[in-house]
Amino acid sequence: MNRLSARIFEFHRDESGAAYTLGYVMTIPLYLIMVLTFIEFAFMFVSKLGTQYASFGAVRTSIVWHSIDPAIAEEKSLQSAKQCMAPLASGLAGFRLPNKRAENEDRFLDAYRNMLGGTKQSVSDNYVRAKFRYADSAVRVSLSTEQTGDEIWHEDIVATVEYDYPFLFPVLGRILMESKKNGIYSRVISSRCRLQNEVPKNEQKLLGIEYDPKR
Repeated sequence: MNRLSARIFEFHRDESGAAYTLGYVMTIPLYLIMVLTFIEFAFMFVSKLGTQYASFGAVRTSIVWHSIDPAIAEEKSLQSAKQCMAPLASGLAGFRLPNKRAENEDRFLDAYRNMLGGTKQSVSDNYVRAKFRYADSAVRVSLSTEQTGDEIWHEDIVATVEYDYPFLFPVLGRILMESKKNGIYSRVISSRCRLQNEVPKNEQKLLGIEYDPKR
């Protein structure tokens, strides 16, 4: 045993001053949990903003597609909400999902590359794919109409977006007793957006000008 190893071994055996560290041992875990909680709430707040934007995108998409084909308006609204949430979705949670490609995953990756405009990408392609895959599995949209009586069309379209927010620190999910989905502790974050249905009510779905949304 060399001299350095002997000094380290002697330091571990020395109990002098150990009582002074008792306060740190008792408070550091609580302090660490408090810091992690603040960080987690910050990510949850960002996800909440994302669901608000996604709900707006979903209801706007529904309004547009109602003038073309109401049967697929809900499908297009769901696609819009997933794409809105993908940039804010958890890539770390996405890596834990089954390795199965999501619909439009390649198109989303191409859009990310085009956005960079030839500059050096900041994250890997696999991380971008993981974010989109998690958004694809964690976002749900429900559409409904509300009779208000004060608009000319007498109805509004309401989009409700739900997102399974994955806890970055699983210990907080255990403390808050949240549910576990796909092996990840998550909490549902939802937002609603209501907009007036601007689709013309005539059979031709025309606005009275030289414009046809079906073309």
